[in-house]
Amino acid sequence: MLKFKCFMEGVAEKMPIIPTKEHSFEWFQKAREFYSQNKHLEFQTTKCPGITSIFNKGWIHKTYKDFVIKTNGDEVSFVWGSEINQIDIKFIGDYITFHSTDQLSDFYEFPPGTLKTILNIHSPWFVEIPKGYSLLMMPVPYNDESRFTAATGILKGNQFLNVQLYWHCLNSTEVVKAGTPLNQMLLIKDDVIAYDIETIEDVESYLKENFKSKHYIL
Repeated sequence: MLKFKCFMEGVAEKMPIIPTKEHSFEWFQKAREFYSQNKHLEFQTTKCPGITSIFNKGWIHKTYKDFVIKTNGDEVSFVWGSEINQIDIKFIGDYITFHSTDQLSDFYEFPPGTLKTILNIHSPWFVEIPKGYSLLMMPVPYNDESRFTAATGILKGNQFLNVQLYWHCLNSTEVVKAGTPLNQMLLIKDDVIAYDIETIEDVESYLKENFKSKHYIL
């Protein structure tokens, strides 16, 4: 069993980690309304198997409180603030720290318009990952949020559930409201699967045999 445990009283009740399928994406609801009025359209994004499948997998970790990030255009420094003090909580510390440039951006090229320091969210959550499994930490796919992107990584065993964020606002003051998704987490089994690479000789026969959809070009 995968277990999420919280160090702070009340957070698990007010702002729990939730299955992704329970989160409502604003853009997705707008798309549903659009397609309900345009049912003649053959391709509808809300029925895309890639999108709908990932919306039904894993869990979403949301910020439990409002916080503010202020940047000044130098692409490195920032200040932050929050009305809820977390610094005195043992084993957790302050809610936001950072990874300096010598920890990644000096060597790895960030996308344009991204702060070269990485925000480190010290959440009050701890995770117990069962043996034989890993927890994939990843950005929320097709998120409503564009100001930041969660870093990708894999956790094993028992870990503090911190979230690293690439910040994309270089000269502004941004308020991130409580309940904003920070990242998505997928539990993956530690299996080693054999694989094969081959060339399809009869493409038309292969597609007719293996795909029910007509959305392919012959």
